Amino acid sequence: MKPTGERHIGDDFDRVEDAILDARHRFAYQLVREVVDPTDQVLEVGFGQGYGADVFGDHVRVYEGLEVDPEALDHAAATTARDNARFQVYDGVNMPFEDGAFDVVFALQVIEHVAALELWLAEIDRVCRPGGTILFTTPNRTHRVMDGKRPWNRFHLVEWTPDEFEEVLATQFADVEVTGISGTPEINEIELRRVRRLRRIARLDPLRLRERLPAAWVHRLSAALGQQAQRSETLTAQDMSLASFNEHRDGVEDSLDLVGRITH
Repeated sequence: MKPTGERHIGDDFDRVEDAILDARHRFAYQLVREVVDPTDQVLEVGFGQGYGADVFGDHVRVYEGLEVDPEALDHAAATTARDNARFQVYDGVNMPFEDGAFDVVFALQVIEHVAALELWLAEIDRVCRPGGTILFTTPNRTHRVMDGKRPWNRFHLVEWTPDEFEEVLATQFADVEVTGISGTPEINEIELRRVRRLRRIARLDPLRLRERLPAAWVHRLSAALGQQAQRSETLTAQDMSLASFNEHRDGVEDSLDLVGRITH
């Protein structure tokens, strides 16, 4: 798979910004790990690279992964070999499973990409068993997008504040809790500085002409613009670890990412 800024291939990063994005995503997997049992069947909707199968392979009975991208399926199949894991391509809405098939269903940094959101949430509701757990993560719009503006990320259809995210999930689920994911103060500042840079690029391109370029080119342009700031940082990519992040229930509006937890 080609790196686009949405998916990071491998785990050896030269740039601290890329290492932060990767560690944030992997931290979310640990939150899911905390709620699974060895007898569980789990479903990941939007498996990306596919490393979720390795995260959960020794901790659940069955791992199933769904993706809309055949290239992602090929990558996951080539890099993951587990008897209890299976990857499938689906149409982005209809999930090829029976009602109540899974104990835990999760989608990490996926919901902001979904066009048919009402139908998609209903499908997740359908395939999770009563008493199971559903977990989503998504970027916190508060520091990223001005009111009334489209997300500057070409792949994101919508982003939400904590209150908005809770309202969206409450349209389908009765028991919803929204928490936040943040890093250390230094990590938070590096990420917010990256976001401010990308917002400046978006303001200079109101016609969104950059979306006609390959996403990898735009990612490299942003990386090049961030090189000067990176040279002044004391934190390096090698310093990054999951311990640099935390989930919190207070101050969610200041978090980097939002977590939506549903007790089904």
